[in-house]
Amino acid sequence: MPSNRFLPYLALPAIVLALVVLVVLLLVGLPWWAALVLGLIAGAALFLWVARTTDGRALGSLHVAELRAEEHPRLFNVAEGLVASHGFTEARLTYVNDESRNAAALVDASGPTLVFTRGLLGALDRMELEALLAHLFALTRRDGQADATTTAGLSLLAPGALGSALRDRLVVNRVPFVADEEGVSITRYPPAMIKVLEKVASGSTVVASASPATAHLWIADPLGAGSETVYDRAPLGQRIDFLREL
Repeated sequence: MPSNRFLPYLALPAIVLALVVLVVLLLVGLPWWAALVLGLIAGAALFLWVARTTDGRALGSLHVAELRAEEHPRLFNVAEGLVASHGFTEARLTYVNDESRNAAALVDASGPTLVFTRGLLGALDRMELEALLAHLFALTRRDGQADATTTAGLSLLAPGALGSALRDRLVVNRVPFVADEEGVSITRYPPAMIKVLEKVASGSTVVASASPATAHLWIADPLGAGSETVYDRAPLGQRIDFLREL
C-alpha cells in the first residue's frame, strides 16, 4: 500500500467515479439511496484496485526477468554478502534483455527489486559489481525510493500531461552524489564505483522498456541525451569527479 502522501492522488479518481455513477443512476430513476450506495461501492473498488496495483505497475512496465544464481553466481554471492554484513533487505535480482548499460532500484510492497541491463552485467568485474550493488542497496534503504516507485506507478496510470504533472509534483528530490557517497561508504573503495560510472558513460544508457514515468528510477538517463523527463540527474562526469575527491 502506498504511503499516506499518495492518498489524495489515489482517492481523486475514486471520488470522480463515485460521483459519475451516482449521477447516472439518479438519471435512470434509481432511488437516491441506492444510487449513493452503488456509487460508493464503485468508488471504493476503484480506490482499492489502484492502491493495490500501483506499486507493482512500475516494475511490470520494465518487462524484467529473474536472474538465476546458477547463471550469475558472482552477482548473487556479492549481494548475499552485502545483505549479511550491512543489514539490507534481500532484493530480487532481475534484468532487462538490453545491451545498454544501466541499472535501477525499485521498492514496492513485496520489497526491493534491483534491475540490470544485460549490457551492464556483462561489462563489470567483481569489485565493480560490489560497488554497483552497494549503490543500489543504499538507494533501496532510503524512504524516497519507495515513493519514487509509487510515483512511477501512478504516472503510468495517468495519461499524457496529467502523468507529467504528477511526476513534477511527486518525484522526491534525490541528490545522486549522496547515493554515490553512501554506496562508496559501504565498499570503502571509490575507484570501483568510478569505473562503473565510466563504463556506463562509455556505452548507451538507453533502455527500450523505460518510459518517462520510470526514468527517475535508473542510475543514468534511460531515455536518451537531452531528455527533459529525468529528475535530479547529474551528468555522469560530475559524479565521477565527485567520487575522485573522496
